[in-house]
Amino acid sequence: MADALITTWDSPAFGDELMEIAPRLRIIAHCGGEVKKRFTGSLLDRLAVTTAPEPMGRATAELAAALLLYCGRGIDHHRARLRKPNNEIYEHVHLFGTPESLIGREVGMLGFGRIGRKIVDLLRGFDLRWRVHDPYAGSELAQKYPVEFVSLESLLKASDLLVLVAALTDQTRGILDRNKLALLPDGATIINVARGDLVVPWM
Repeated sequence: MADALITTWDSPAFGDELMEIAPRLRIIAHCGGEVKKRFTGSLLDRLAVTTAPEPMGRATAELAAALLLYCGRGIDHHRARLRKPNNEIYEHVHLFGTPESLIGREVGMLGFGRIGRKIVDLLRGFDLRWRVHDPYAGSELAQKYPVEFVSLESLLKASDLLVLVAALTDQTRGILDRNKLALLPDGATIINVARGDLVVPWM
């Protein structure tokens, strides 16, 4: 009979039936950050439930930063050009420089929780101008972070690079439907390190 349970992202969700399976259970240690949808019913009231958002948040923010750099520098484009049997790409760079850069760019972000703030901190040296939509984030965060809070429509219209870090809730599920996606500039890139169901292009 278990007194404690360790769960991961691959573990099933549990409800009150868990107490019938393991009546001696007193604590759940979840190796992730989100628990409210994983443990339903009265479990959060009856048990001690711990989470590990800090290490997961840092790793997710690092991934987002890496993808932003990858997309901002146009890595795929340059790699394809370098594979051609000529020096055209070098000649173009020597004549015109490298237009692709993340330095000083304006970047959009949907959501500004723990992960979003870590991304901004990781990339401070690039002097990015962040446009953020998060109706639940306190306006005082704009004093601590180099961000401007804007409406969703304004965010989408101006975002060549858009990072999704919003939590998946009833309010955010499908927030980027076909009509919202059409507001993005042509050729825009979406970097989703949150949940796939934020984007529902067929709606």
